[in-house]
Amino acid sequence: MSKTKTKTKKKVNPYDSIPFGATEEQHEVLREWLDLDAKSGSGWNPHSYRGKNDILTKHNRKALQRAFDKYKIKNVVVEFDGCGDSGQIEQVLVNGETYENRASQTAYDFISHTGSTYCGDGTRNHGWALNPSLYDAIESYCYGILEGEHGGWEINGGSFGSFNFQNKNGKFTCTLEMNERIEETHSSTESY
Repeated sequence: MSKTKTKTKKKVNPYDSIPFGATEEQHEVLREWLDLDAKSGSGWNPHSYRGKNDILTKHNRKALQRAFDKYKIKNVVVEFDGCGDSGQIEQVLVNGETYENRASQTAYDFISHTGSTYCGDGTRNHGWALNPSLYDAIESYCYGILEGEHGGWEINGGSFGSFNFQNKNGKFTCTLEMNERIEETHSSTESY
C-alpha cells in the first residue's frame, strides 16, 4: 500500500513585503496599506486604489514637512506635463532655484510604492522604497497625487501644471494647479 503525499500550499503573509529596516511608523502605515490591499481582492479596485493612495499621501506629507524643516526649505515648485500616454516632472525649484537630486538630503520616514508583481497563486508582492532622497520623495509625492486624484492626467491631450509647496511659520501646504487639455471636434453635415 503506497502513501500519497499531498502538497500543502504555503499561505503567503502580506506583511512579508514590508522591508527590513522600516521604522515603527513606516511599519504601521504599510500594515494599514497591505490590509486594505488584501481586502480589495486580486482585481483592480478604484476605491481600494484611492484608499491606499490616501494612506501614503497622508503619511508622506508629514515626512516631507519634517524634511523641509530640516533643510530649511520654504518653497518648492514642481512643474509637470503629460500627453500622448506619457508624462513627466519637468522641473523642481527649491527656494526659487533649480533643484538637482541630492543624495545627501534624505526624506526620512517617506514611503514610495515602487510596484506590484502578481503571483500565480493570486497574491501580490509589493516593492517599497524607504527614506529616499528628498528629490525622489518630492517626485513620488506629486506622481501619487496625480495618479490618485487625476488618473489619466497624461493620456491623449493630457494636462500640465504645477505643485506649489509652502512651508512657513509652522504651516505646510501643497497646492496643485492643474490644466487639462481638451480636444474638440466640430462636425456638420450639409446637402446641396
